[in-house]
Amino acid sequence: MNLLVSYKWLKEYVKLKQTPQEFAARLSLSGPSVERIYPQGASLEKVVVGKILKVKPHPNADKLRVVEVELGPVKASPTGQGSMTKDIVCGGSNLEEGMLVAVALPGAWVKWHGEGEPVEIKEAALRGVASYGMICGADEIGLVDMFPKQGEKEIVDLSSLKASPGTPLAEVLKMDDVVFDVEVTSNRPDAYCMLGMALESSAILKAPLAWKAPKMPKAKAGAKMLPLSVELKAKMLCPRYQALVMRNVKVGPSPAWLKERLASAGVRSINNLVDITNYVRLELGQPMHVFDYEKLSGGKIVVREAATGEKMKALDGVEYGLRSGQLVIADAARPVAVAGVMGGDESGATEKTTTVVFESAAFDPVSVRRTARALNLHSDSSKLYEKGLSTELTAMALARAAELAAEICGAEVASKGIDARASAYKPLVFPFRPAAAAKLIGVDIPAKEMKRILAALGFKATSKMPSPRKRESMYETWRVTVPFWRDHDIEGERDLVEEVARVHGYDSLPSVVPEGRLPLAAPELSLAWEDRMKRHLKDWGLTEIMTYSFVSRALAESAPHGDVGQRRTLRVSNPLTEEFEFMRTALAPSALKVVAENQEEAVEGALFEIANVYETREADLPKERPHLLIACWDRDAAGAAVLRAKGLIERLFEEIGIRGLKFERNPKTAGVWHPGRTAELNLGGIVIGHLGEVHPDFCAKFGIERRVAMTEIELDRVLDLASTAKFYRPIPEFPRVKRDLAFVVDRRAEHAAIIEKLRNTDPMLKSAELFDIYEVKTLGRDKKSLAYHLEFGADDRTLKAEEVDRVMEQVRARLKEGFGAEIRS
Repeated sequence: MNLLVSYKWLKEYVKLKQTPQEFAARLSLSGPSVERIYPQGASLEKVVVGKILKVKPHPNADKLRVVEVELGPVKASPTGQGSMTKDIVCGGSNLEEGMLVAVALPGAWVKWHGEGEPVEIKEAALRGVASYGMICGADEIGLVDMFPKQGEKEIVDLSSLKASPGTPLAEVLKMDDVVFDVEVTSNRPDAYCMLGMALESSAILKAPLAWKAPKMPKAKAGAKMLPLSVELKAKMLCPRYQALVMRNVKVGPSPAWLKERLASAGVRSINNLVDITNYVRLELGQPMHVFDYEKLSGGKIVVREAATGEKMKALDGVEYGLRSGQLVIADAARPVAVAGVMGGDESGATEKTTTVVFESAAFDPVSVRRTARALNLHSDSSKLYEKGLSTELTAMALARAAELAAEICGAEVASKGIDARASAYKPLVFPFRPAAAAKLIGVDIPAKEMKRILAALGFKATSKMPSPRKRESMYETWRVTVPFWRDHDIEGERDLVEEVARVHGYDSLPSVVPEGRLPLAAPELSLAWEDRMKRHLKDWGLTEIMTYSFVSRALAESAPHGDVGQRRTLRVSNPLTEEFEFMRTALAPSALKVVAENQEEAVEGALFEIANVYETREADLPKERPHLLIACWDRDAAGAAVLRAKGLIERLFEEIGIRGLKFERNPKTAGVWHPGRTAELNLGGIVIGHLGEVHPDFCAKFGIERRVAMTEIELDRVLDLASTAKFYRPIPEFPRVKRDLAFVVDRRAEHAAIIEKLRNTDPMLKSAELFDIYEVKTLGRDKKSLAYHLEFGADDRTLKAEEVDRVMEQVRARLKEGFGAEIRS
C-alpha cells in the first residue's frame, strides 16, 4: 500500500525540523519506506511576485514594452536584502501599472512561450535594452489550469492575491509543500493515515506530538432528537457500529484548505460532505460513510447478511446482485450499503440533503475481502478494511467527522450517539523482558530507552510481572499493553522486540560476519533436470518463453481436451480479467500465441517452455504437472520444422540419459495436431506426449501464416528415468564393412518401421543410417526412394565378402517382404 503524505500537513501533527530529504532518509531506516519525494513548487524555483510600477514603450520594437517592476526583498539581489526594482522587457498584451505579476528571476527555468524544453533565464539585452528576468505567462511556468489564458500573449495576473513583491510564487500559491510517496506494509494499516505517520515520526525522530484528539460536539439545549436505531444481526462480521444524525447540513464546495489537503493525497474534491469522510479516512485511517437520513426507511439501520437474490445499486451506478454471507447495511426495507465496500446510490447524500447519518464501523476483514472480490467492487475503504482495523478507532473518527461537519457544513447534532457493539474491548497485554530483548537484538539498549520507544509508539509498559517461563525468571519482565491501533499486528513479545529494534535503527546494529558452514538444502532432482534441459535448449539456439498459468476461455478451449466444461479444467471463481479466467491444461495454446506475435519479426525460429499445467482433483488443490513444449517454425514448406523438433527431442533425451524413445504414428490425433503429420511419443509402452505439425486450421485461429511444428511432453512421466550414467562402447578391434542400399517403397512407409525390421536381420548388421530420400514421378505414384548406409562387422574376425553378401540378401528379402521394396541397382 502506498500513501501520499504532505509534509506541511504532517508537521501540524508532529513538530518536525528536518529537511524533507533528512526526514525521508530517517523514516525509511526505521519505519515505512519513502519511495519518492515530490517537491510541489519545484518548477517555480526563483519565480517571485513582482509589482508593475511603470510601463514604457520599447525604443526599438513596437510590440515590446519596458516594464519597471518592484521585486521587493529578494535574496538573489546583488545588493542583498532590500527593495529592488528592475527593468524587464516584455511583450505581454495585458500589462498595467499596479498589476501583480509572476517574474522569473535569472537562474529560473521556464518554457519559452509554453513550448519545447525548459530554458534558463539570464540577464540579457533585448533589442538594445537590458532586461532582468522575465514576466511570465501561465503556460511558461505550468499554471494554465490555475490561470487559464484568454489571449496568446497574456501574462499571469496575480492582483487578486494578497502578496507582497518578492514573495516566492510557490509560497503565495501554497505550492511550497513536499509530498512523500510512502510504502506502508500490509500489516500496518494504522500507519496508512496522517495520524499513524505522525506517531511513527514522533517515535523515530524523537519529536513532540502536536495532535489533539477530536471532541464530539454537543446538541443544542432543548433541541429535539431525531429517532435512529441500530440492530446488529451479524456480530461476528461487525463487532462495532456507531452512528450519529446531524441536521441543518449545507452541502456545497469545500473550503480551500480542505481541497488542498485532499489534493496532496491524490483525492479529488466532490463536496464538503463527501470530502469530510475522505478527510477522516486520510487523517485517522478509519473509513466512513454518510447516508441521507430522509432516505432511510423507518429511521432504522440493520447490519445483517444479504439474502440471496437481493440487489443494490451502488454509488458507482452499477446494480449488484448479492448473495448469502455478504454483509450489508440495510434500513427497514432494503440494503443501503455493502458493508466496508461501497454505499448505495438510493440512500446517498446529494446537494439537496439537509439531514445526514454518519456511519463509523468495524467490519471483519475476511468478510470485506470476500465480498469485494466476489462483486469485483473495490474502493479505498475496502482496501483498508481488508487489512484489519480496530473496533476502538470508530469513536474517534465519528467525533472528528461531526466536528468537521459542524465547522464546514454548519451541521448540528440531532441524535444521541449510537454505539452498538458485540462485546467490550479488552486490550492485548504481553510480557516483555528488556534483557532478553537486548540479547535478541544484539545491542545493549538501556531499559529506559526501550521504555521510551514503546511509550512513543503508544505502548504502555508497567512494572514487573511474573516471567512466563521458570527458567527465564532471572529476567526482569514488564507488562506491556498494546494500543488499540496496533491490535491487529502485534502478536507477542517478539513483535515488541522488533518495534524496539527498528526505532533504535537497524543501521545502528553491528555488522557480524557469519561463521561456520552454511546449511545446504537437499536438491530437488526434478528441478535440477529441468535446469539441465533448459541449459541444453538455450545452447542449441532456442528461446525460452514464460507465459501465464491463467488463460482466457478461448485459449483454454484451444488446448488438447480443452473443453472448459470438463472437470479437469479449472475456472477461477473471481478472475481479475477475462484473459485470466482459466488455469491452463496445456502449454501449446500459449506458445502458439507467442509464435503469432513473433512470426513477422523472425521468418524462422524455435522456442521452448518448461512450466506446470493444472488439473482438478476430487477434494484437494489442483494437480500440478510439469510439461515441456518445443515449437519450431520455418519458411520452408517441406516440413523442415518437424525434423528440427524431432532432432531436438532425440538429442535432449540423449543428453539426459533416456533411451528407448519411439515415435508412433497415430491417425486418430486431432485438435491441435495435423492427423497425417503427427506421432505419439512412446517411452516404455507409455505415451508421454506428441510431436508433429500444428493443424493449419488451428494456426489460422491464431493468425499464424507459417507451418509450425511442435512437441509437448509430460515431464512427470519422464524425469524419473533420467540418468547421468555414461556407457562406454570400445572401438571395434576388426574393421567394419560398409555397403549402400537404395530401394523404392510406398510413400507412407516409415523410417522407424524400416529400422525395426532391419535390426533383427543378422548380428553382423551393426547399424543402418538413412542418408537420402528421393521422390520423383518416374518412380511411380505415391512412391519414394530411400538410401541407407549399412555397416557390418564381427567381434572376433574380419568379415569376408561372401558373408556380407549373404546378409545383404537377407536384408533385401526382409524389405521386399515387409514393405514391398523394389531394390534399385
